[in-house]
Amino acid sequence: NINYITISITELKSIVDQILDNVKDIIDEYNLQLIKDFSSGLPFMAVLLLESFKVSNLVGPLQNKHILEKLLSANNEEKEILKSCSLFNEIGYENSKKSQIQFILTNKNITPGINGSDSYILALFFKLFTRYKKREIFESYGDLFTIRPKPISINLAYDWLEECDSSR
Repeated sequence: NINYITISITELKSIVDQILDNVKDIIDEYNLQLIKDFSSGLPFMAVLLLESFKVSNLVGPLQNKHILEKLLSANNEEKEILKSCSLFNEIGYENSKKSQIQFILTNKNITPGINGSDSYILALFFKLFTRYKKREIFESYGDLFTIRPKPISINLAYDWLEECDSSR
């Protein structure tokens, strides 16, 4: 018999506050608030943002791409989907708004690099959606979802833009 303990993101926010309290003497209030907002209540993300801030004095871009890759643990096709979705603040994926995710994923100018039928690409998305929703990287509300925390989304969008050519 195994007893599981489920911890939600809201329960972790106090840990982020404790982490930031430890550095309030060396980082100004504005950047502390940015780190708190960008971490979205994830202690690990707060630590990554603090480490990046120490290197670059910027809040947002993560300096350690290797850690980001491990955090996402996505294959190439999944990463293409993530990069495309990161370009938007929120995306419809269910019911009357499902056409939004269909357009994004099946438009080769937005989501290149995935071979297969439209139904294959959508099935891949919904498999990915289930996995990332459980991990609270995808946050849904109603028929919409967003990628969180923001630094993940920003880094993915940066990767998409870096690979973008003039035809797209």
